[in-house]
Amino acid sequence: MTTVKTAAAQLGIILALIGSAMFALDVGLSEMWNIVAGNTVSQDTAGIFAGSPDMIDRVTVALMGATIASSIGLITISRSNPEAVNTVLRYAPWLGLAVGLTQFSTEVVDIITGEYDFSAVGDATAGMLLAVTGWVMSGATSLLGNRK
Repeated sequence: MTTVKTAAAQLGIILALIGSAMFALDVGLSEMWNIVAGNTVSQDTAGIFAGSPDMIDRVTVALMGATIASSIGLITISRSNPEAVNTVLRYAPWLGLAVGLTQFSTEVVDIITGEYDFSAVGDATAGMLLAVTGWVMSGATSLLGNRK
């Protein structure tokens, strides 16, 4: 069972990184910041979210930014960080799991079962959904790993 959990966690991390990178390359880092900060976004970006990004969309994009930054070593859990940063990084898989299950559960299940049609959406949306699916996989295996 440990091998399956490890493989699922690693696949989840890979999906989260690839999806986050796809989103960032399609939308751009400055537009990602505009989403997270609640600033005005371009019409193309608003189309990704079917209108103005809401709070869950901002959290999702912030998690994608944290996924990229932590994967390339820009941010890590460290004693020199503010405790809030360490807490977000420590619980990011569970936060991603919560986002995936509450906002994107239908899409996540469709991706896991192979029924999702990626050709029906743009690259940014596909990347976001891959990242969310990765967080769900990683978060679920993290929860299973903490079971006593």
